Amino acid sequence: MRRFLLVFLTLAAAASAAYDPFAVGVQGSVAGADDARAVWVNPAGLARRLSMNGYLSWGSAGEVWREWSSGLQLLNLGFGYRGAPSDADSRHDRYSLALGFGPEAFSLGLALDWHNLTDTDEPRAFDMRFGLLSRPAQFLSLGATVENALGDTLAGVPLARTWTAGVGLRPLVPFIPGNQDLLTVSFDLGWRESAAAEADGGGRLFWRLGAEARPLDGLALSFSYADDGALAFGVSLELDYLAAGWSGGLADGSLAEQGAFFAFDLERRSPLFDLSPPQVLVLEVSGRLNDEPPFFSLLGTGGGSDLTDLLRDLKRAREDSDVDAVLLAIKPLGGSIAGLSAAVQELGAEIDRTRAAGLPVYAVFTGEGANPAAYYLACHADRIFLPRVSAIEGFGLAMRVNRLGGLAEGYGIDIETLTAGEHKSGFFPTTKGATETQARALQELVEGVHAQLLALIAERRGLDAGLLAELTDAFLIHPDEALELGLVDGIG
Repeated sequence: MRRFLLVFLTLAAAASAAYDPFAVGVQGSVAGADDARAVWVNPAGLARRLSMNGYLSWGSAGEVWREWSSGLQLLNLGFGYRGAPSDADSRHDRYSLALGFGPEAFSLGLALDWHNLTDTDEPRAFDMRFGLLSRPAQFLSLGATVENALGDTLAGVPLARTWTAGVGLRPLVPFIPGNQDLLTVSFDLGWRESAAAEADGGGRLFWRLGAEARPLDGLALSFSYADDGALAFGVSLELDYLAAGWSGGLADGSLAEQGAFFAFDLERRSPLFDLSPPQVLVLEVSGRLNDEPPFFSLLGTGGGSDLTDLLRDLKRAREDSDVDAVLLAIKPLGGSIAGLSAAVQELGAEIDRTRAAGLPVYAVFTGEGANPAAYYLACHADRIFLPRVSAIEGFGLAMRVNRLGGLAEGYGIDIETLTAGEHKSGFFPTTKGATETQARALQELVEGVHAQLLALIAERRGLDAGLLAELTDAFLIHPDEALELGLVDGIG
């Protein structure tokens, strides 16, 4: 989860609570933690967000605040401390160094843990944890961990080896794709070996259900329920790079446990009270849209925009909560038929997906104004703006085919073209001209593309098809006329 939530609940002051607590909500799930909380929950989550973030939490079982936990993430490394009373005179301190690595589809993690009991001469214990995390889809996360894998002993008591598997679901993503964190639920199932597991094979099966809802930016509500009847809830508030929250646990209908936390994250979140100016991503689109990097040439690359970069930037904008809007700065586009190409249509479809995700997209014409292809692309935006000193070309289309056959003949060069198929030479520049059949086919192609152009403009702008047909023969449409006809939403 890109947005940072750390609502931490410390369990009762039993000896196991020092190194096996649960957290409220999905951040306590092995399929959900992907920030500094992952140091303790699932180290594989450190590979998800290569940033710097951390937290400090403290809790109580009763009126005394005595249980502490902290975590710090530096890229894919994590450091943590956790401490709680083991009895009236001693504390169980635990230090951890964790590492996560791998892609989003499948990441792995490991952690080295040092255990120490204060006020005792017993040697310290060393153990390891392993984790894996997979996110095959935006709405699905899978995780698993093994804790105390080495089975070391502390004060003569074996550290309980624990196996946990979990699943996280975002059920609203298919219906509201623009807000992945609106609702997340998780379910963890585990097995904790008993102290005498090697002798009798005993242990305990446990499970936990968690949920997290974000009804507003910067506000998170969390809930969890475990097999032992423990019911917990929490609330978190976020302000830019900082967050704070409180959580409580119920027992026998009364508040038995509570915890609080303070967190920071160098990746700015969407706060509850956002006083910063809107963040707008500006994408420049001009010339021919290239679907692969142009080859180097001493004569230049011919200009144009890289389609792959534009598609990638739009996708990242949808996933970045800091981006409030996208502005397309469009210059005249180039291509075979007045710039209307498959690349323009592909970019238009990506703009539609961006708008469907809840991110507004605006278009403004720069440079010499808008040719039909540039206007076609702008129609995919929420609103279109035309500068005062610019204009829109008429919606007629033209396709140019250079014919060099006559020039070659003038220099005494004889070019012979062999084809299999009647229309294969229709675009060849070495011919003197198209045949009558080829010319008719090319004309039908231009008219078909022109019909698509007018149909999209009529649909997106709500204009009359007859009016658009009249604008086919227009030379230039000036800003005031374009605004009056409904072709643009503003001038400037």
